[in-house]
Amino acid sequence: MFGLHHFILIGISVLLIVLFTLYIRKKNISLEKVLSAACVICILSEVTKIFSTLQTVPSSDGSMMYLYLDVKQLPLHLCSIQIILIFIVRFTKNINLREKLLAFIYPTGVLGGLFAIVLPTYLNGMTPLEIFTSPRMYQYFLFHIMLVTLGIYIAASGCVRFHIRHLFSSLGILALFALGSLYLNSMFASPVYKSGQLVSMEYMPNYFFTQEVPIHFPLTEKWHWFAWWGIMLLLAVILFSLCFLPVILRDRKRL
Repeated sequence: MFGLHHFILIGISVLLIVLFTLYIRKKNISLEKVLSAACVICILSEVTKIFSTLQTVPSSDGSMMYLYLDVKQLPLHLCSIQIILIFIVRFTKNINLREKLLAFIYPTGVLGGLFAIVLPTYLNGMTPLEIFTSPRMYQYFLFHIMLVTLGIYIAASGCVRFHIRHLFSSLGILALFALGSLYLNSMFASPVYKSGQLVSMEYMPNYFFTQEVPIHFPLTEKWHWFAWWGIMLLLAVILFSLCFLPVILRDRKRL
């Protein structure tokens, strides 16, 4: 990360976000059409990711081969979960649910998409040639460009009249997902037992970053995780507030 090729990708991503946002505003495209386009991008993104990351793995005795998708590729990260939320928002008839999910997609799409573009950890170890010839790279960046653009559209279009309750409901949804990630991380882990006793862990996923810090900073004591979760909670409150308060004040002035 943060080599010349990465800065090029960041620059292209920012340019595309600006161009897509200006195009949508100039053409005054409706929310339904924007969500429909997002659904198409989500489908193409997942299909590309699946076929780019599928592996053939031999059985332990070497007699068979299996087609395997690593658990890291499951759509259980914050940005990937947006796929489900976008489809729900596009097709639900429940106005209250639609409003709450749009309010949640706004900050998580913008913040999550930008963080993913700036910190694409999967680029580590890849050469510039591998990066620019990889379908996975284009899928990754275009998907997160879409999330940021959609989040900006939700805030700018006025499709939701934001209130302080949207800040708290969005924080609550995020907290529920983070709590669920503790179950998912353990569910997809590879523990090692001896005589029925847990002795080590061969692999542990990191959905919602509740297991590991995204930068190299080892957590070794239980209180380290509690401190890290507290930091994440504080960051979420601050960043969500920075996203919501300007649009809440804007919408109040319009009343």
